[in-house]
Amino acid sequence: MRKIFAALAGIFCVLTALAQTPSITFEDWISLKSVGGVTISPDGKHVLYAVTSTNWKENNYDTEIWLSRDGGKPFQLTATATGSSSNARFTPDGKWVSFVADRGSKSQVYLIAVDGGEAFPITAEDDGVGTYEWRPDMQQSAFTRVDPESKEAKAEKEKYGGFGVEGLEFRLSHLWVLNFNLDSVRNAGRLPCYDSKDSTAKKNCWTMPKAKRLTNGNFTVGGFDWSPDGKQIAYTRQPNPLINSGIYADIALHDVATGVTKTNVQNPSSHFIQLWSPDGKQIAYTSNVNDTVTHFFKNNRVFIMDLASGKSREVLNQIDENKNLIHWDASGMLFGYSDKMRNKMARFDPASNQVAEIATGLDVPAGGSISEDGKQIAIIGRNFDQLNEINGIALSAMDFLKTGFLQKLRRFIADRIDREWVQ
Repeated sequence: MRKIFAALAGIFCVLTALAQTPSITFEDWISLKSVGGVTISPDGKHVLYAVTSTNWKENNYDTEIWLSRDGGKPFQLTATATGSSSNARFTPDGKWVSFVADRGSKSQVYLIAVDGGEAFPITAEDDGVGTYEWRPDMQQSAFTRVDPESKEAKAEKEKYGGFGVEGLEFRLSHLWVLNFNLDSVRNAGRLPCYDSKDSTAKKNCWTMPKAKRLTNGNFTVGGFDWSPDGKQIAYTRQPNPLINSGIYADIALHDVATGVTKTNVQNPSSHFIQLWSPDGKQIAYTSNVNDTVTHFFKNNRVFIMDLASGKSREVLNQIDENKNLIHWDASGMLFGYSDKMRNKMARFDPASNQVAEIATGLDVPAGGSISEDGKQIAIIGRNFDQLNEINGIALSAMDFLKTGFLQKLRRFIADRIDREWVQ
């Protein structure tokens, strides 16, 4: 009996020692690089993604954009000296990469060629830019911008100094639209602009385009999306930017040409715009309908509204987990959802109400981006014993590609991040 106790005590000591010996230090763990924000080009040839690393000197994290062209080895595309680069995406023509960065003049949208070169700003907003989306024909871009600080707030600061009031420390964000002309942006400031009528240089006077405000009112704009024809913007509006006010979010449609706004989805609880149908006749959105009590812990519900009739129908109610809508094209709606401890991806046919699961080969696919033809998707995700990697799927075959650039995507992150952190 004593030998058994002695043996058990020995095993306990060994297990305790092992438990107290970390396989990785805290500093190493904090220093792990991570990937996110994967975006595939419209033609499916190039892939963007973000890499976040630890900046111990500045005591913060730095996120920069990486690019793989035509399946080649990825390289760092952006390098913002005193901050991060974010919200990267390809322009609709696939020739440029746009991103948001603060390079000394608040957060602005920058443009850099896929073929290389220097990045240059295409916005010059005094209070910076929030989120942005390209109009499908690239003639305009829409973005959110916080309202300027009120005269009353400035007077209070001057009188009392800096202070804050709990629950009131916010400024509303509204939608703005910017006409985009590449020549105007690239040539802005290259020649002097004269007021004289007889100036010979007047016709060559290039200035940065001025943005036009689209929305007004005592609300803040959340997510938004252009219609396929570029004539309307569907957006989520809520009382303020605080998370609790999302319970009262509605969905409105704004006609860019006429300036007319119509509230399309309005119920006591939350509604968030997700996608336009490819023909522009319907919108998909998530909603809690009348439930303002279980907003934070019940699974979301998905609806499709016919804009002509104003009628909505619930879809994907056979999926009893949270749904994340990714893309909607002629072949159906691509979405992700939770399945106990795993995530899954599937394609939904709104006409037949059928769902077909897509084999990703991953335990936790976390998001993706799809090519314009709907046949290729770049996914960020991982298995349970890994960190996130970039993966590629051929949706037409519902399987991983065996050749071409998507086959290499899974190795890209291993090339840039030490292999022991990836596996």
